[in-house]
Amino acid sequence: MRLHQALQVVMLTASASAFSSGRMFTGRISKQTFLAMSTAIANPFLEQETTPKFSKLEPQFLTPAVDVLLEDMKTQFEQLEKKLDEDFKEADYDSVLPEVEKIRSPLEYAWGVAGHLNGVKNGDELRAAYEASQPKVVQSFTAFAQSKPLYDALVKLQESWSDDDGISFKERQQRRAIEGSLRAMKLGGVGLEGVEKERFNEIRLRLAELSTN
Repeated sequence: MRLHQALQVVMLTASASAFSSGRMFTGRISKQTFLAMSTAIANPFLEQETTPKFSKLEPQFLTPAVDVLLEDMKTQFEQLEKKLDEDFKEADYDSVLPEVEKIRSPLEYAWGVAGHLNGVKNGDELRAAYEASQPKVVQSFTAFAQSKPLYDALVKLQESWSDDDGISFKERQQRRAIEGSLRAMKLGGVGLEGVEKERFNEIRLRLAELSTN
C-alpha cells in the first residue's frame, strides 16, 4: 500500500453518520467510564440512552466528555487487540466486528452530535472546544484503521470462508462487512510503515483541521 493510495480514505465519516443516521447509542460502557460519568457534573454528551439533549449541550461539556470516552475506547480496544493476538482460534465474526462497533459507538455518537452542533450552532467557544478535541479523536479512530491485530483477524476470517454457494443471507452480509472493513483499513493506512505512515497521519490530521475552517 503506497501513500497516494491510502490517502483516498474519507476521514471520520463513520462518526458523523452515527448521529446523522439517527442511530442511538449501542456501545458498551465500561466500569471505568461509568465511574467517570457518575462523577461528571451532568455532562449531556455522556447521556446517550435517548436523543441528544440539545438544550443542555454547552461547549464546556465537550472536552471533558471526549476525554472520558477516548480513554475508555483506548482501554477497551487494547484489550480486544490483545485477545485477538492470543485467542484468534476462538474468534468468529461476532467476536470481531460487532465488538469493534460497540467499542467505537460511545465516542462516535458524542462526536457526531458535536459535529452537528459545530455545523448549525457554531460559535467561538464551541469551535475552540471542537478544534481542541479533533486531533485526539482523529488519532484514536486512525488507530482502528491501522490496527495490525484487527486487520490480521479479519484476513484470517476471510481466508476461512468456503464457497458462496448455499450460505445464508446473514453470512453473506457478514462477508460483505468484512470485505468493506478490510478495504477501509487498506485505504486508512494499515499497510504503511515508517515515514510514509507518519506523513499519511499528518495529512489526515491536516485535512480534518481544514474541514472545520
